[in-house]
Amino acid sequence: MSEYSPWEKRFERERASRKEAEKILESKSSEIYEMNKNLENLVYKRTIELEEALKKANIAKVSKANFLANMSHEIRTPMNGILGFTQLIAEGDLNKSQREYINIVNSSTKTLLSIINNILDYSKNESEKVNIELIKVEPFMELKNCFMLYDSTAKAKNINYRFNMDKNIHHYLYMDIYKIHQIISNLITNAIKFTDVNKDVEVNIEVKSDEDSSQVLRFSVKDQGIGIAPENIDKIFEAFLQADNSTTRKFGGTGLGLSITSSFVNAMGGKLKVESELNQGSVFFFELEFEKCNEESNHTSENKSINKVISEKINKKVKVLIVDDYEFNQILAGEILKSFGIEFDICDDGEKAIEFALKNNYDAILMDVNMPILNGLNATRILKNTHHLKTPIIALTANAIAGDKEKFLQAGMDDYISKPIEIDILVKVLGKYISINEI
Repeated sequence: MSEYSPWEKRFERERASRKEAEKILESKSSEIYEMNKNLENLVYKRTIELEEALKKANIAKVSKANFLANMSHEIRTPMNGILGFTQLIAEGDLNKSQREYINIVNSSTKTLLSIINNILDYSKNESEKVNIELIKVEPFMELKNCFMLYDSTAKAKNINYRFNMDKNIHHYLYMDIYKIHQIISNLITNAIKFTDVNKDVEVNIEVKSDEDSSQVLRFSVKDQGIGIAPENIDKIFEAFLQADNSTTRKFGGTGLGLSITSSFVNAMGGKLKVESELNQGSVFFFELEFEKCNEESNHTSENKSINKVISEKINKKVKVLIVDDYEFNQILAGEILKSFGIEFDICDDGEKAIEFALKNNYDAILMDVNMPILNGLNATRILKNTHHLKTPIIALTANAIAGDKEKFLQAGMDDYISKPIEIDILVKVLGKYISINEI
């Protein structure tokens, strides 16, 4: 029997090692393959789970939006009757006590409406639907009017209410005046609410920087109210939270006002801040940059024409069609029109609205949206697109979710009034489309 030579032994050892390595490699490759296969299955499974969760979240989001829209409509509809008729009653001959009671009902209804608006605004913000609409405005006039709204409220509480505007503010600026109004209104309302009698509330607007094409304005609202404890400062800008649980019970509110206010300021490029000392008062402030407008603004003339509409009576030959399925709304709209000497017809669904509109020569149509048989949007589309009706159709509806107005205008409606009806707003809108006589 011959022995292996040294090189043959070495060759055999290397071949055995290679086989062992190949065997190990094959085993590890098999393990990695199984691991990858399991990982792919796991990723696929998790992806399906995430897609399902996202689907459920989207469904919940849609359901929430629909719920808010329906609740808004259902609440606003009876509130329309309460607020509208109290306004009409207030125009009559009342004794001192009756006028006081009517004012309380009117104020309470507006407070409830403000709470509803806060909830809707929060929903819009949560859905990231805060749209900034810049228009040319005269800051002195617009902001002063906003401040003056709360003068009587402050006087009723014996609060020393002051507001100051920097004389160097540019005559015309581009700003989203409606959101600015809401921001300032929320801050002033809180300041008055949390400040005791004979204390001070002061509003200031000053120029922080002035460039050729823009200005940075600093807005501040200072009060001598209950103040905020240091540990609660961060809480007040969170939705549904107030400084402490007793605040809601004593002063009321939803806990949404400052959250909404802060989100509006953020959307315009600023940041709402607060400095406060417990039992000494608070100052809320923010800075925003606005583009200057050096062109002659037509804003003043627009406001003059609006004021003119309110101060004039509408031509008695004017005739309007009221389309609404809710009896109290029919009566209310009719009484308002009657007070201005306007003739009107009433129908309660979209099909009748089409029939009435084609048979009569109306100067305007006040069209509800949610109605049986045929809703207001479809009735408007038929009148405008099929019959090419030129009569202005104004949506008069309790629908007030973001995007509703745009949806109504796309359907062919000419304008939009939300319920509860404010008499002066109704008159302003009607005044755009119908003739008026000088008093």
